[in-house]
Formats: sequence, C-alpha cells, structure tokens
Amino acid sequence: MQSLLSALNNPNTLTIFVFIASVLIYRLRNYFLLQISQNQIWANIILYPGVAIHELSHMFFCLVTGAKIKDFKLFDSGGGYVEYQTTTKNVVRDFFISLAPLIIGLAILVFVFKLLLLRGDLELIQKIFIYYISLSVFLAMYPSKRDVLNSWPVFVLAIVLIIFFREEVFSHEQFNNVLIVLYSVTLAALIFANITILVTRNSRKIRIR
Repeated sequence: MQSLLSALNNPNTLTIFVFIASVLIYRLRNYFLLQISQNQIWANIILYPGVAIHELSHMFFCLVTGAKIKDFKLFDSGGGYVEYQTTTKNVVRDFFISLAPLIIGLAILVFVFKLLLLRGDLELIQKIFIYYISLSVFLAMYPSKRDVLNSWPVFVLAIVLIIFFREEVFSHEQFNNVLIVLYSVTLAALIFANITILVTRNSRKIRIR
C-alpha cells in the first residue's frame, strides 16, 4: 500500500487515477445494482436507507437555497424523488441541489471512516449496522441522470476546474493518501461483491442442472 501511495501521490498521476477509478466505480456500482435488483426484497433492504438519505439531501439543499418543494417520496419501487419549484433559473443552485446526495453521502462516509478508526471498542452488531448503512449510502449517493441533466454545464465546469487546478486540489499529501485508500478499498470491495454474485449465481445454475 505504501508503494501505491508513493506512486500516485502527485497531482498529474492522481488526477488520472481519480477519473479512471471514478468511472470504474460507477460502472461496477451500476452492475451491482442491476444484480441485486433481480431480487426486489433484498434490493429494498439494501437500498432503502441510502435512497431516503439521497432524497432528504435534495430536500435539505432545496430549503437552504430557497427552492420550494412541491412533492417528494423518500422511497418506492423505482427509487425516490423530489420535485421543486423556483421563480428564476439558476444553474449554480440547481447544481448544488443535484449534487446534494453526493456531498451529504461523502460527509457521512468520512464520518463513518473516522468513527471506525477512533472507536476500536465497537460491538460486532454495531459494526455490521455501520457497514450496512455505509453500503446503502454509497450505492445511492451518486447523482441520477435527471440530476446531471438539470445542471450539466456546472458539472462539466467542475471537472475542467479540477483538471486545470489539480496542483492546488491535490496539494496536501494526507488528503491525497486518504483519497487513494478510499478509492482503492471501494474498487476492491465492488470487485469482490460482483465476483461473489457471479460465482453464487453460477453455482446455483449448476445445482439446478
């Protein structure tokens, strides 16, 4: 792990790593969601807390930015939703409302990460519950297609700014190390989860035959 941290801990390499890892994580996450969606009961159990937090994050940023909430649903068979209304078009406001689940989700995951590091005396059932909530939040925190469409110019601008100001964004070694570890662990966990699903499914097919 130390050699990986050393190799990636410079702005140019880390920028490439972050973008490639983000795409891989997004694709692996979508594949995992596709697999668990074939069992609606398990899908609901795994996703409900994360989807509820996703929609509550939208609602919170609506209230903060002065947008009026018309209707919402925290969870249903197709996921939740929040409908809001504004008097004027504001791309920046829409961007933060759209990005709210990612901001809140990352804040929750960072809090959980620090909690697990600081609290070594947690009971097994507490750790299982924390991992469950973390998994649910992670799977549901990404912006939906509607979220991206609502404010895609600012999304593009944010990516461009990260690329052009990568020296400043990735200037702190400790932050970079935490980022690399989180990305690496997330990739490994998703790969393991998807392989487990595939192996389990194939073994069931063999038994049926």
